[in-house]
Amino acid sequence: MTIIPFEGDFHVHDRATLTWYVRRVAAKQAEIETVRAQGAAIVKELQRDLDQLEFLYAAQARAVLERLLFAKRGNSQHLKTLWGNIGVRTTPARLTVRDAAQTLEWARGHAPEIVETTINRLALTRRFTATPAGLIVNGDGEPLEIPGVTVRAGEQRLYVKTPAAPSSSDDLT
Repeated sequence: MTIIPFEGDFHVHDRATLTWYVRRVAAKQAEIETVRAQGAAIVKELQRDLDQLEFLYAAQARAVLERLLFAKRGNSQHLKTLWGNIGVRTTPARLTVRDAAQTLEWARGHAPEIVETTINRLALTRRFTATPAGLIVNGDGEPLEIPGVTVRAGEQRLYVKTPAAPSSSDDLT
C-alpha cells in the first residue's frame, strides 16, 4: 500500500478535516466497488469469448491434436506450445443421484452410513463405484442397482493449460 503524504503539516484535527477523511475513505471504497463491478463484467465478457472460441474451434483443435499425437507414435496425451499445453484427459465414470428421495429410501436399508439429512454423495461414491460399462458395483465388485442413481459415462475432455500470464512489460507480439 502506498501512502502519499500531503504537503505541509496536515492532521485530522477537527470536524472539517474529519469530514475530508471520511469523504476520501468513501471515495476509495466506491472506487474499489466500481473496479470490482467492472472486473466482474470484464471476466463475464472474457468467459463468453472463451465459450465462443471453444464452440467454434474445439472440435477442430481436437481433430488436429489427435492427428499430431498419432503421428508422434508415442503415449503422449498432450502437445506443448509456446502459449501452453493442449491435450486430452480421461475422466472416470461416476455416480449421479437423479432422484434423491428414491436413493435415500434405498440407502436407509442397504447403506445407512451414507445417509444424512440428504445423501452424502462423497460417502456414496466411496462405497460404490461406477464402471466404464455403466454398472454400479460395491466394494466387492458385485454389481447392484441403486434406485435414483445413474452412471454418467467417463469421457475424454480437451484441455488447454497455459503458463502464468505474462507481465505487462513482456512483448506479446
